[in-house]
Amino acid sequence: MRVLCVNPNREQMPWPVVPVGLSLVATALEAAGHDVAFLDLTFEGNPTRAVERAVRRHAPEWVALSVRNLDNCNFDKPVFFLPEIRDQVVAALRAHAPAARLVVGGAAVNVCPTEILEYLGADYAIVGEGEERAQLEPLAQELGLREKLHFAGFVNDVQAALNACDVVVIPSLREGFGLILAEAMAAGRPIVATRVGGMLEMAQHEQQVLFVPPANSSALAQAALRLLQDQNLATRLAEAARTHSENFSIEKNVAALEALYLRLDKKPLSRQIDHAKIATLAA
Repeated sequence: MRVLCVNPNREQMPWPVVPVGLSLVATALEAAGHDVAFLDLTFEGNPTRAVERAVRRHAPEWVALSVRNLDNCNFDKPVFFLPEIRDQVVAALRAHAPAARLVVGGAAVNVCPTEILEYLGADYAIVGEGEERAQLEPLAQELGLREKLHFAGFVNDVQAALNACDVVVIPSLREGFGLILAEAMAAGRPIVATRVGGMLEMAQHEQQVLFVPPANSSALAQAALRLLQDQNLATRLAEAARTHSENFSIEKNVAALEALYLRLDKKPLSRQIDHAKIATLAA
């Protein structure tokens, strides 16, 4: 089967992003014996022509399209990425490879899979799961843990999934805000999390969560065991986490933002003006 993997994400601010996830998909497809071509549009000035050339060269039967972001997250100058992907990339694919099946995936698709599938006019969308599942399930079997591990895949009811956890372990190597940490705290669960990114600003070690170094499976296991074996500690952290999570509610954040605006509105803007320097510059 001939497969064309396309990275349509051309945003380069604050920096270009390497299409790691799509590369893993391409590698897995090649390992399975498929004929795979890879098209990275990050630095392409004309995506339409680049797609046309790739399609003519490879004649794909399937196209894998990875959509990373919906927009640029810039309040001052917002840019919605899907119109460009639809009108330049997908349109070129449909025009020059009309029989090819189009599969979309990526972080953005996990946010609203049905809407993106319909907007782009794709044939299939892939959501949830992780690229390591195919390796982890056989490993669990080999270690005799298959009956003790549950690979749930994508779940709709996050609250129910969190409530079923004795301990929530967040092994992130990097995080921005750390939404899963906020959700786990709101659910009142004992939490072990890695000491990365914005999570360090969201909670305190030994107060609401247990923080451990990133990329350290031994530390994760030891912290999780500590919570499982010390029920008093687990209960204290869980209750404190639930209370602390109220700081991240919509109501509190709106109120804090409103108070900030009111303070700025009442505060006079004063600047020390060097009139002599201005006169010199004007001359």
